[in-house]
Amino acid sequence: MEIVSRKTANGSEGEFDFRGYPQHNIWEIMQDLWITPDEMWEMTGKKILFIGGAETPMRAQFASYGINPEITNMDMYFDADEKNAHHHIKADFFEHPPMLDEFDYVLLDYSLPLYALTEDEAAGFFALAALYLKPGGKFRAFPMNGGDPERLVGVPEGYDLGKIQKASYKGMKEIAEILRQAKLEGAVARAELNPVNITDEEYIRMRNPLYPGSISPKKFGLMLVEINKAMDLAKREIEAGRPFDGRKLAYLENLQKYSCTSFSWCSGALILQCMSKAKRAVIAAPNTAEDKAKFNELMLGYAARRHIPAAMNMR
Repeated sequence: MEIVSRKTANGSEGEFDFRGYPQHNIWEIMQDLWITPDEMWEMTGKKILFIGGAETPMRAQFASYGINPEITNMDMYFDADEKNAHHHIKADFFEHPPMLDEFDYVLLDYSLPLYALTEDEAAGFFALAALYLKPGGKFRAFPMNGGDPERLVGVPEGYDLGKIQKASYKGMKEIAEILRQAKLEGAVARAELNPVNITDEEYIRMRNPLYPGSISPKKFGLMLVEINKAMDLAKREIEAGRPFDGRKLAYLENLQKYSCTSFSWCSGALILQCMSKAKRAVIAAPNTAEDKAKFNELMLGYAARRHIPAAMNMR
């Protein structure tokens, strides 16, 4: 994949360099999104939409752990094969007609809204994505901020990274307030930090063998919470004699390898997230079909006010 470009509805054009970014590992994605092993193994039979899943062999990697959801990948830049997903939609998310009430999960890892080119795209993205959820469905995105200076190599006229990053948080805040006032049971929208906050100095010390044990016991314990949960799950599965134990343990080994490499210091995506204090976006759709219809109207209206073509075309 070389440098690619896209235009927005208002004519802004940006160029992105995706060289070196076509694939991730599914367990890295789950960790970025803070999806626990317990939740991951409940995904069999669920319908999942990955927005910007690139060429990651998500379907094959899920299956290698004995997990079999139905996966759709929407990506305007990358082609896909059967290892990637069951269904592939090559389209610009901001322009594709929303698939209302279709998915149990909508997931993004280092995808949109990073590639938003306008403040409206950065803010309106979340409302548009929420339309795809079934009643009770879950949306998760990491990181949730708009703007990616590393991959955006052709800056469109008027592009302001700071404003676009702020717009993504403003959009989530406004959606949260809309849902608070609507009082739809189960509906939630929020930005949240992962459970651990680690300073730059602590991160450097953790990676430096001259400072063993420099991180506080409290913070180190928090980092091990998910590992301990995962190991407890593995023990329960083995004791119950359930299938795919070996594959689940392989997942846990990966989780351990990239979350904690020794007793006194850690590495991998978890720590990078904590160090940067990046946030993830979480949206939960209402529990009932009646409330989801009201939810859709609210989200559609917000996305249309943000001049998102897919929403404006449905009004």
